[in-house]
Amino acid sequence: MGRKAKLSKEMKLRIVQEYLDGNKSVRELADEYGYHVNH
Repeated sequence: MGRKAKLSKEMKLRIVQEYLDGNKSVRELADEYGYHVNH
């Protein structure tokens, strides 16, 4: 089973900023970037 490529620092910051701006939920961002949301 393969591993996902690590996100760059810039990409992580962009994703967090999208969340903080209220544009998208954590679930929406996880779906968009292909990550599983743990509850």
